[in-house]
Parts: sequence; C-alpha cells; structure tokens
Amino acid sequence: MANFGALSRKIKDARGNMRGEKSDLVYIVEARDWAIKKVGQELVKELNKQRLILSRLSTTPFGLKNKIIHFGSLPAFSRSNFSLRIHPSNKIVLTCFHLDPEKTHFRNFTKIVKSVSLFHTSCQFTKQTLIASGIPEKKIIVIPLGVNLKLFRPTALNEKMKTKKILGIPKNRFVIGSFQKDGIGWGRGEKPKLIKGPDLFVKTLAALKKRDLFVLLTGPSRGYVKKELKKQKIPFCHFYFKNDSALASAYRALNLYLIASRLEGGPLSLLEAWASGIPIVSGRVGMIPDLARNNQNILWAEAGNLEEIIGQTRLAIARQNLRLKLAKAGLEEARKYSWEKIALRYWREIYAKIPN
Repeated sequence: MANFGALSRKIKDARGNMRGEKSDLVYIVEARDWAIKKVGQELVKELNKQRLILSRLSTTPFGLKNKIIHFGSLPAFSRSNFSLRIHPSNKIVLTCFHLDPEKTHFRNFTKIVKSVSLFHTSCQFTKQTLIASGIPEKKIIVIPLGVNLKLFRPTALNEKMKTKKILGIPKNRFVIGSFQKDGIGWGRGEKPKLIKGPDLFVKTLAALKKRDLFVLLTGPSRGYVKKELKKQKIPFCHFYFKNDSALASAYRALNLYLIASRLEGGPLSLLEAWASGIPIVSGRVGMIPDLARNNQNILWAEAGNLEEIIGQTRLAIARQNLRLKLAKAGLEEARKYSWEKIALRYWREIYAKIPN
C-alpha cells in the first residue's frame, strides 16, 4: 500500500494539486440521496483516508479541467451532455452497475468509447452486457461494491430483541427484510419497477404467510409492495432511513433477507446483510454469482423463478441450523469487501492506470 501511496503523491505533486481546495479525482453522483451517492461517499472517504488520490464528490462535472472525472452511474453521465460540455483535458471513468433493457441511456456505446478511458462495473454479468453493447473488454474493469464493516456488524440476541421493540415488531415473529427502492420514480412508488422483483417478493411471502412472518421494509418508493402486502394481510412496517447508522440498526431486527430482483448490479444489501450476520435468499443476479456460493453462504434461485425463490425461502425459514451456517459463512465473505480494500482496488486497477 505504501508504494501506491507514494506513487499517488508523486502524481499529485506533478499536477500541482495538493492544495486543499482542489482534487485530482471528482466522483459524480446523482442528486438523489440513494445508492449511487452512498457508494461515492464511501469510496471518496476511503481514498482520501488512505492518501491514494485527493478526491471529492460533485453532482456536476462542468468547469473541471485536468481531472479524473468518475461518473458513478449512466444517468449521471447522460445528464451531463458529455460530448458538448466537458473539457477535453479531463480523463473520464464511467460506472455501469447494470443495464436496464428498457432504460439504457446509450443504446450504442461505440459512440462514446473513445471519450471514456475506462468503464467500471461491479459484476461479470454487466461486463458481458457491456461487451455485447460494443465496449472493448480491455476497457472494462470489474470491482465489486464494498461495505462499511464498522457500521454493518452482527448483533447479539438481546440487541436484536431491543431493535424489534424500537421498530414496533412483535418479538416472536420471523422477520424478513427488503431494503431497496422498487417503485418507479421518486414519489409513492405505486407502479412497480419489475427488474427489482417487487411482484416476486410479495408472491413469495403470500405463499408462506401462514408461518407468522413479519416484513421490514426500508427505502423510498415502496408503495406497490405496501399495497400488495396489505391485500395479502401480511403484517409489515416501513421506514425510509436516510443515514447508514439507522439502516444498519434495521438489519439487526431481521431473521432473513430476501432479494427477489430480476436484474441487479450489486446489490449493496448482499454485503450489508452478510456483514450484519443475516442469512440471505436471493435470485442469481448481479454480484451474487461472482461472490456467493449456493448452500454455503447463500440460498439462491434462478433470477425470476418464483417457484425456486419460494422453495429456498421456505427452506431457510424451516431450518435454523442452515440459517446459522449461511450467516456465519456470509460474515466471513463480507470481510473481504471492506471499503478500505475496495478503495485500494479502485486506485490500483482504475485511477493509477489512467495516463496523464
């Protein structure tokens, strides 16, 4: 790490950018206080802490010169009207976590290949999609998401019961969590965002509702799921926590985390639940085939396969020893992906490789 830090400082000195008000790296996030911004905050904090490259967040790239500009998402990139408004002295990195076939912002990526130094994604599935969209494989770097291990941590039984009480969850209920945004738009979210699988999530719970389940929801735009849970008479509570400390506490109330998505780039909840000591049932999406091992640290189903998701969830609920096994192995896996380690990978595999 010391060698990379020394190299970073040499680069900074050569550019004359070690004055406090300037940065070598500007990470562009969406204005909304959600996942992309959260990733950027953790990454920038750790890059600066390790003195790898002087970094800051912004919601706009305009007015920047001689910087590495890392766009944290396709929407952030597309809103910048890239080719007309960004100074050519900058080096561009573009992250694509997943490509929604209905909302891909660039149908033909070959138009922007020459303008982008490197593309980043968090999973092999998206890498293959980018290659199929016209991006040369040599320009694509795969680095998974990270997790803050100081915040997301296992809890003792007495703390779990205390958290349930604070959240108003009956102490004897089996609590299943879903912490995401799965409604279209930023309003009430009554129209489902189907790639996130809210319909599969509710149908799974409906098939198992005789088992004294309780659902804990967090995140914005959960109107569709809440409406359908009410129809099925499945008890739930919903909170929109806007800071990670509160979100980390919510994981401590869970017995199981369920990911029913059809398409993902992460999800962040994979690592957060693992780090919190919570067993997971998930569709085989995003980073999950890359990081997880079925029946060892997760129970997975093929993405979109309702019967498999129901079966794996039923199995997890019924077998406490299996849940304990999954939770223990998941916690061990999560420790490989601290933001400290992931930020160092960003430096080594992306930023240090971009030519001046």
